[in-house]
Amino acid sequence: MTFPFAGLLSASAPSALVLLLGQKWAPAAPLIQILVPSYALGVVASQGSAILLSKGRNATFLVILAGLTAGRLLAVCSGYWLGETAVAWGIVVANVLYAIAMVIAPARLMDATPWDLLRVLVGPTVSSVVAAAVCAVAIAMEPHGPIATVVGLALGGVAYLVAMVAMEGALLKADLLTLRRVVFRRAAFD
Repeated sequence: MTFPFAGLLSASAPSALVLLLGQKWAPAAPLIQILVPSYALGVVASQGSAILLSKGRNATFLVILAGLTAGRLLAVCSGYWLGETAVAWGIVVANVLYAIAMVIAPARLMDATPWDLLRVLVGPTVSSVVAAAVCAVAIAMEPHGPIATVVGLALGGVAYLVAMVAMEGALLKADLLTLRRVVFRRAAFD
């Protein structure tokens, strides 16, 4: 659920920030729109750390994490000269490079290609882009209106679900059936 939340937050940031925190937060909206998707990517990419650690590649993980930290630090330190938007984009670059490294390193350990690991993200990524677009269009009809923001978020959520069912309906059905079997089997033991 990281990608849809990131997409919807990015799409609704200008109106949602004003609605939730007040007008003084409006200038932060562009920075949130820049940063949130890259942090969502980083959250998903961090799952590769379990593979690295389980295979005893602690040093590899440490080097990748140190690179992420150095990239973010460099981005923040450049802010004095380049401004906050450049800092945000610098952090995005660091996060994207981290995500790339966290896909390539585990894939090599598993004798797989990076695409093998990324393939499962196509549906959620495309569905999240669709959700963000629907949300943005709905909000654009009445910018900064609280009703438009809530409706935009709701429509974006529905668009995500519809897109996911359209793209990965069979997989979702199998997952739900497995979940149902596990829940009802567990309930039988209680």
